[in-house]
Amino acid sequence: MKVLFLGGDKRYLPIISELSKTNEIDLVGYNSVNTIGNKVSENLIDFSKYNIIILPMSGINKNMIVKSLDGDIKISKEKLNNISENCMIFTGLITKPIQEINSINIISFLKDKKIKDFNNEITVEGIIEDIKERKKQKICLLGYGNIGQKIYYILKKENIGIVVGEIEKSKMKSVQKWFDTNDTIEFIRQVKSSDIIINTVPENILKETIAKNILESTYILDVASYPHGVDKKLVDKYNLNYKLYLGIPGKYKPEKSGNILIRKIKEIIESQI
Repeated sequence: MKVLFLGGDKRYLPIISELSKTNEIDLVGYNSVNTIGNKVSENLIDFSKYNIIILPMSGINKNMIVKSLDGDIKISKEKLNNISENCMIFTGLITKPIQEINSINIISFLKDKKIKDFNNEITVEGIIEDIKERKKQKICLLGYGNIGQKIYYILKKENIGIVVGEIEKSKMKSVQKWFDTNDTIEFIRQVKSSDIIINTVPENILKETIAKNILESTYILDVASYPHGVDKKLVDKYNLNYKLYLGIPGKYKPEKSGNILIRKIKEIIESQI
């Protein structure tokens, strides 16, 4: 079969290696790494010829951008229309551009509970690893979803001072210290007194009113998907100590993360044969 890897991160390298044993592989966004497969320019992709297309976990965003090891790849809707309806498409997030693809076989890795739980576990490990060498007198955690909850309980066990910012009051029954992110005055008070801010909310929650009150010494770790927690213009304007840390499993433990995806891909492919 003909397989196209369109973007992705280092966790896809073991998948490429495994699938290349029995398939013809084309790669877009992998020029910077030494790996098996035919490296193709995005301008020369003929989507109609592929049996399988493997997209990054982040999928294709609303601006028709695909993330890769070589940077952003712009994809045209017209070219996506050439994908065969029998082509198997693997992705993480099923975004609107992916929903509009003609294929009847769109598979989300994140609908598999084992993969989702594994991704969450590795993501949290990567976050804790990133901040553990820093001074952690007080951490402000924004968002209390699956990732936020895991971070909270790990840091509480280590007796690190942590406050949670969340809009949904119903989530906060088990949290000792928290504030409503709609309360601007309290939000400003919390970020001004924090050594580290961890954002898990996929929206510009650190608006200018908040961002301008963050100290330059405060480390902001943003792990939220697009549009992220703060506008890049505000990061530059206020010289914020900011890190956007995305695709953590592909950076922190890429081989282990890739191997769990391989099993899912092979399982689906074998079921279709």
